[in-house]
Amino acid sequence: MSNPFSHLIGVLAAWVLVTHVMYLRDYWRTWLRGLRIFCIAGVLAQLVFIAAAIAFIILAAQDAKTLLSLLGFFWAFSLSFYTHRYRHEFAEFRLLLDF
Repeated sequence: MSNPFSHLIGVLAAWVLVTHVMYLRDYWRTWLRGLRIFCIAGVLAQLVFIAAAIAFIILAAQDAKTLLSLLGFFWAFSLSFYTHRYRHEFAEFRLLLDF
């Protein structure tokens, strides 16, 4: 039986990869709203995975299940952290261009 969150974990990992590739290719500079969307998605996924981690810890103690929700929380945190960091970096750069 697979974990119900395994597909979401894969999607979050792909979003983190896309975020880094778009940063390296300098696409975020023109689309800061997309960074905000990715950051919000990361925060919402963190909340989902915190609830899932609590539920799975309880289940793991009873039935010896795996804890993939912690891996999902890692990817959600990574997505939120890097999009927030890139957004601030480009916001500072945009302020310098205004002068």
